[in-house]
Amino acid sequence: MSAKLTIRTPLAEEKERFYDVYNTGLPGVDETTHESFSKSWDTNWSNGNLEKLWRVAVLGNEIVGVVISSVIESLKWGMVAELAVIPEHRGKGIGKKLIAESEQLVLKSGSDITDLAIGVKTHNSRAFSLYERLGYAVRFLVIRLGNSPWQTSPNQRLVVRDAETRDVAKLLRLVPDAYWNANGANAWKKCISEGNCHVLMTREGEKTVGAVNLPEERKDSSSTELALSFKLGFGNVVLDTAVTLVKTRQVYVWLQDNHQDLIDYAYRRGLKRVDSEYLMRKPIGDKTR
Repeated sequence: MSAKLTIRTPLAEEKERFYDVYNTGLPGVDETTHESFSKSWDTNWSNGNLEKLWRVAVLGNEIVGVVISSVIESLKWGMVAELAVIPEHRGKGIGKKLIAESEQLVLKSGSDITDLAIGVKTHNSRAFSLYERLGYAVRFLVIRLGNSPWQTSPNQRLVVRDAETRDVAKLLRLVPDAYWNANGANAWKKCISEGNCHVLMTREGEKTVGAVNLPEERKDSSSTELALSFKLGFGNVVLDTAVTLVKTRQVYVWLQDNHQDLIDYAYRRGLKRVDSEYLMRKPIGDKTR
């Protein structure tokens, strides 16, 4: 690279270019709709997270790479949430520099970070090798399953109601379907305030055994992405109940590989693997002492 590479905060007028680069996906980043990206950009711009945790790599006058960082406070993890470098500039060390920048950003975020983490698609061997060289190691697998929704009889379902702030203490005891849904109290309150969070209870004694975040569906949407939390032993019925709330032709859910019983049940229900990724992590400092 003859031109100087600069890593900095994106400018307001660079929104569209950021989106274009974001969708090229160095580590198998999922493509996102312009509407979804625009909403995320605007939200993070207004709350200050874009300045703190989003970066662009600029070569000359061209944005050639982007990184979005995040913090999962409940796990004390700093995440490289999204990373992309345009194809013609891959293999030049830009991704490595963006990851290093991301690590510094989350460590300076003010949170008590104990581990750095990054997700990588199982088919992306090139990115996988890069992350291993940077000290990350595979910890577990997360599988995205999808197919048409199914129906169960009412007596086989849980009772569903809108979540309220008073439910937060009970929701914190539930286990998430995947690590990124490991919500702390503030995240649950945000989900509840947005009106997308539902509590699932048993019919006997109204015991809270699950929750589902059901995002508002666009009119042109053909699929719904579920985010589940549940009490151990109730995963199957939580999934069955959540699926009955879906109004689209397709339903998707990510399940972490520590939920083997639920994954087996999802396969029996006809869901099929459509994507998968490894979670790679490295601790901060020497934890052996």
